[in-house]
Amino acid sequence: MNERTTNWLEEANWDLGNAKILFENDRFNTVVFHSQQAAEKAVKALLYHNKLNGWGHSIHSLLEKYKELKNENFDDIERTALSLDKHYITTRYPDALPNI
Repeated sequence: MNERTTNWLEEANWDLGNAKILFENDRFNTVVFHSQQAAEKAVKALLYHNKLNGWGHSIHSLLEKYKELKNENFDDIERTALSLDKHYITTRYPDALPNI
């Protein structure tokens, strides 16, 4: 595994660890944010491992790049990715969705 991939996986693990600690302390909005970050960074590691660009913050869009290369079905993962993507901004900014 190359160094860039390893670095992204380490960061993903940090975010996942933070999410677990926050979950134990009922800080659920921040749990969701760190969970999204962990997933985003893990997918970026997958892309970099396969010599693809991992730019962006949408897990779903990042998975699409990998899917184009490998022609694999990720339906279950994609649904979860879309759900996490919705929470990327809304968990941090109270007025992110003003019409809701």
